[in-house]
Amino acid sequence: MVIFDSVSLQDPRTGWKANVTFWVRFFVGGLFVGGTILLHARLVISELSLTSKQIVVIVLTSALGYTALLMLLAETWMFPVPFTYTIGGMFFMLILSTLVMLTLGRTNQEQLVKIFNFTKSLSVQALMALMYPAYNATFLALDGDGQLAFVLLLPPMKMSLKYLTAKMNPIDDDFMPAMMSSVDIFDAMYMTKCMQSASSLKVGCAIILIDFLQNYWAIWRLEKRTQALQSAWVNCDDGARNQASGTLLPFVFQVIRQTDRLNSSVLRFGSTRIAVSEETRKELSHVNLIIGARPARPKKRCAKPAVGPSLSSPRLTVVPGLEKSAKEAEIIRETVALLHASEAVAMVEYIEAVVPIIYAIYIAILFHLPNARYYQDMAGFTEEKLKVVVMNILAYGVMEMLSLLHVQRRINRQFGVSVFYQLAFALENEWQIYQCCFLSWIIVVFQFLLGLAGVGQHQNLWL
Repeated sequence: MVIFDSVSLQDPRTGWKANVTFWVRFFVGGLFVGGTILLHARLVISELSLTSKQIVVIVLTSALGYTALLMLLAETWMFPVPFTYTIGGMFFMLILSTLVMLTLGRTNQEQLVKIFNFTKSLSVQALMALMYPAYNATFLALDGDGQLAFVLLLPPMKMSLKYLTAKMNPIDDDFMPAMMSSVDIFDAMYMTKCMQSASSLKVGCAIILIDFLQNYWAIWRLEKRTQALQSAWVNCDDGARNQASGTLLPFVFQVIRQTDRLNSSVLRFGSTRIAVSEETRKELSHVNLIIGARPARPKKRCAKPAVGPSLSSPRLTVVPGLEKSAKEAEIIRETVALLHASEAVAMVEYIEAVVPIIYAIYIAILFHLPNARYYQDMAGFTEEKLKVVVMNILAYGVMEMLSLLHVQRRINRQFGVSVFYQLAFALENEWQIYQCCFLSWIIVVFQFLLGLAGVGQHQNLWL
C-alpha cells in the first residue's frame, strides 16, 4: 500500500480517461487479490490440479476483465464509480470462478464441486465488503452519541459473519481457525478505522470496552468447559491425576502414555500438511505402531449393553475397565477440542493487537505521501491531529497486547501450555493462509475511503 500511494494519482475531476494511475493501481491490486485467492484455494483443497501457469493466466485475465468492466461503467455511468471495490469485487469473483471451472473442465467433477463450495465460502467475504462500507458511511454521518450507539452493532455483525464462514467452509477442521481469521482481520481493521474516525473519547473507550467484553466472554466459555472437564477427573486414575498438577495437558499426556488403554478411535492425527519437529514425528510414529499392533476390540462388546433390553441400570452392564477407558478417551477428545478453541482465541487476540500497529504505521507514512489528500479519513489532517490519531490507535493496540497477555496467563493456568507456543505453531504451519487474508484485506480495506474509489458517491447513495 505504501508503494501504491507513493505514485501520485490524478484529480478525479479530470475524468476517468485521465486517471491512468488509478486504473493501473486497480489492475495490480486485482492481481494480488486474485493470486491470494487461488493460493488460498490450493492450500485448503490439496488435490486441486491447477498448475502455476494456469493460475497466472486466470489471475491476469480476471484482473484485466474486471478493470475493463469498471472502465466501461465509468464511461456509461459516472466517475468515480460508487461502490468501486464492492462492484468490482463481484465482477472479479464472477470472472475468476468461471475461468477456474472452465480450466478444470467437466472431467474433474469432484474438484469442481470442491472449488464451487470454496467459492460459496468466499461469498461471506463479499458480504463483508458490502456490509462494512455501509456501516462506515453511516458511522461517519452520525454525531458522538449516535456513533456510541452504532458501535454496538459491530459484535453481532462479527458473530454472524463467523457463523456463516463456519457453515459455508467445506474444509478440514484443522484449518477452520485460519479461515475464521479472515473475519477477524476485516473486523480488526474496521475497529481500528472507527478508532480513527471516532468523534469523541467516549466512542473510543466504548470500542475498547466492547472488544474487551467479547474477549472476556470467549475466555469465560473456555473456562466453563474446562471446569466441566476437570470434574470428570475425579473418577480417573489417581496417579495420573496427581501428576497433572491441576492442569489438563499434563494429565492427558499421562493418560496417553498408558498405552494399554489407548484406542485408535481416540486420537485423529492432524493434517499431513502440518509441520512438526523430528522428535514429535518420532513420538507420533511410536503411537501409530502401538495402535497398529494392538488388536481392535470387537464392536459387539460395546454394542450389547447399549441396545440389549435390560431392567437393570445401564451402568451395571458396563465392564468397569471399559467404562474407565471410555471416560479417559472422552477427556482426551474434549481436551484436544479445548486446545483448538484456545488457539482460536489466542489468534483473535494476536490479530487484534497487530492490526492497529500496522495501521498506525501506515497512516503515519501516508500523511507524508502525495495521495493522502484523496483519502476521506485523512481530510483536514495536521501534524497535531496525526499525532493524536496515531496515539489513540497505538493505545488501542497496547490494550489488545495486554489482553493477549491476560489470555496467556489464564490459558496457561488451565492447560499448562503457553498461548505463544500455540501462536507460533499456527503461524508456522498456516502462515500462507494468514498472509493471504492479511494481504487481500489490506489492499481492499485500506482503499475503501479513497476518493477515486467512489467514496463520496458511496456515502451519498447509502444515506
